[in-house]
Amino acid sequence: MLNNNFRLFTAVLSVFSFCLFVAGANAADMRMHSSICTTHFDNNGTNVFRGSSFVNNSSAPLVLTCPVPSSSSLRHSSVSQINVHGYEGVGRSNSSTACARSFNNTVVACGTSKNWGSSYSGVYGIDPSAWNNNFSYFPYVSVILDVGGQMYGYWISE
Repeated sequence: MLNNNFRLFTAVLSVFSFCLFVAGANAADMRMHSSICTTHFDNNGTNVFRGSSFVNNSSAPLVLTCPVPSSSSLRHSSVSQINVHGYEGVGRSNSSTACARSFNNTVVACGTSKNWGSSYSGVYGIDPSAWNNNFSYFPYVSVILDVGGQMYGYWISE
C-alpha cells in the first residue's frame, strides 16, 4: 500500500512540476536591425553604414520592406506585439504596418497602419493580425520613412 501511495504522490508531483515549468517559460521575442530592410529602388540616397540607422537622405518618402525571419520558437501566428524603433522629424509623417505575402500567389494582407508621431522615436503596438491570420504567408514590416527620417530596427514578441 505504501508503495502505491508513493507512486501516486510521485506522479502528482511530476505533473505539478511540469505545469510550473510550462507556466514559467519565457515568451519568445526577436530583435532585428534596420540593415535587413530594403527599398523599392537601388539608388535612393539612403544611408546604412556600419550598424547605424536606416536614414532617408532623399527628397521624397521611401517605402521600406523589412522581412521577418521564421523561427520555430517564435511563430508568426503567435506574435502579439510589434514595435518599430526610429526617428521622425518635426512636421514629417512616418508610418508602419505589419504585412504578409502569400506563398503561392500575389495576395498581400496588411494590418492597420500606425503613424509614428512628430519628433518621436518609434512606434509601438503595430497590429499583428495579418501575421496571426495568415500563418503560412511570409511576414514583413512595411515602413513609410519620410525625408530625414531614421529607422533603427524592430522588435516582435509573443
